[in-house]
Amino acid sequence: MVGVLSGAALLSVLPRSVPWNVALLIACAPMVVNLVLLPALRRALPRPDATGSRPLFARSQHAVPAGGDPAAGATRPAPVLALLAVIAGAAVAVSYSTVEQFAIPLRGSGEFGLDRAGIARLLMLSQLVDLAALLPVGALADRRGTPVVLGGVLVVFAGALGLIGFGSLPLVTVGCVLFGFSMAGWMLPLATLRAVTPPAQVAWRTALYRVSVDGGMFAGPFVSGLLGARHAGVLPGVMMVVLATVGVALLTRAWLTARSR
Repeated sequence: MVGVLSGAALLSVLPRSVPWNVALLIACAPMVVNLVLLPALRRALPRPDATGSRPLFARSQHAVPAGGDPAAGATRPAPVLALLAVIAGAAVAVSYSTVEQFAIPLRGSGEFGLDRAGIARLLMLSQLVDLAALLPVGALADRRGTPVVLGGVLVVFAGALGLIGFGSLPLVTVGCVLFGFSMAGWMLPLATLRAVTPPAQVAWRTALYRVSVDGGMFAGPFVSGLLGARHAGVLPGVMMVVLATVGVALLTRAWLTARSR
């Protein structure tokens, strides 16, 4: 997140005469560091054990220690909760990519007359709030339970989408604050899925989860581009309903579970 914030800050201070494609190359220049560090990373990683066969995705039962995984004792099959977690992750991915890559730039430049620096400031605002809220949201999830906090975050995210997609510039600014807070819970769906997944299926379910999230990251701006500027509010409106529905479902399930104890 510090890197994301630094990239947005760099874009906001570049001269207006610098075209977008050149600004993008400048902001992405630190990616070269990955290529420089790659040989050192390969040397640091442990070599795989050549003895025995390994499954392609899920760990075999033999890979689980006899005493069990530290979290295995708390792992209880909950297919409904697992499904809600996957839907939540995909919905967050679609909403995030739509807001950051389409809604804020399109509305900022087309409706509010913001230049590149103004749009970058809106994005920086959400990223600053994200940074400030990351640790408190994580601590709250540990204390109150991940599904409960995830449900609340999704409801807040739905409100942020409404403000960013349909509000005036002051409301869009408030929406960016709520958007940043919501993105602090980015990892909560995966944590929820992990909590209800048997150790032998962690890798497989995580792979499926990543497919849904990466698909959502692609689908957000792609569908928004197909809808065009005339229908820019359609996808945010749909995702508002999805996020609110999943959030309320998680909160209701947590309330019913606590009541039955």
